[in-house]
Amino acid sequence: MSGRISVSPPLPVAVYARRPLGELPFPLEDQRYLLFPKGRQALWQGARALAPRPGDEVLVPAYNCGSEVEALVSAGFACRFYEGDANLEPDEKELDALLGPRVRCLYVIHYLGFPQDMPKWRRWCDVRGLILIEDAAQAWLSSLDSRPLGSFGDLAIISLYKTFGLPDGAVLVADRSHSLPIKRADIGLSLLARRHAAWLLARSPDLAKAGARLLDEQAFLPADAYGAFLRAAASEAFALGDPEKPASTMTRFLLPRVFRPDAVTRRRSRNFSGSSETTSRPSSLDCPRVRLRSPFRSRRPIRQLSWIGWRRTA
Repeated sequence: MSGRISVSPPLPVAVYARRPLGELPFPLEDQRYLLFPKGRQALWQGARALAPRPGDEVLVPAYNCGSEVEALVSAGFACRFYEGDANLEPDEKELDALLGPRVRCLYVIHYLGFPQDMPKWRRWCDVRGLILIEDAAQAWLSSLDSRPLGSFGDLAIISLYKTFGLPDGAVLVADRSHSLPIKRADIGLSLLARRHAAWLLARSPDLAKAGARLLDEQAFLPADAYGAFLRAAASEAFALGDPEKPASTMTRFLLPRVFRPDAVTRRRSRNFSGSSETTSRPSSLDCPRVRLRSPFRSRRPIRQLSWIGWRRTA
């Protein structure tokens, strides 16, 4: 096995030698987009712009990471949760049963970049006069019928730093007719250093051992210890933060340099296909064009981890 595999995308040090691209993909050429550090802050800004009245509700999937709920509640909405089906898709009958006079929005999440049936939920919201909020935080560069995810909702969020090794960066795609209070951006050097460290540690076992404590992600821990770590880290990891700050200046500088769409597509398709040799997946998961992560089961986990380390899959 090579070095240490980071959960977050690493950033190669040679990125500064690349020429910036003149044209970037959706949503970075969309006139409606605004760039914030994280998706929860972009969501807060978008939700606040909807001018919620006391008691206004959003239908939100019960399976969520929590940060989106905090953003919606902090923005002035109440959350009414729906279970969805076994495939983590909204259930129309359940949603209809949850409707009430205070429900204003439907919140739909593209889990791990796998698309929901957005044309269906676009029609469902239009018929009922609801606002469609599309959470594509894990789905940048994914598409449905050649249309990019994040382009179906009245309001959408897309996390860029979860796909590429940027210090931060999440896009709000929404109507920009309102004014947004924006503070001065951070430089982002600390986060940048961690992304570079992740790239270096993935390529050297010696560096990985020496620098294991430099990164956020913890190594494998016993269940009790990992639970304690999660409880201690949750307040910081999922906190709303300052929603009035834009993304860091280093993210804006790196964005046109780090993005290489064809290379990403080839690499992730190869990783998906290669891992299939030692794993099994639900039959509904086809080889993706671009996905944040791919779930799988393995009868030989040690062999699988060795393959991941050898290929430097991230």
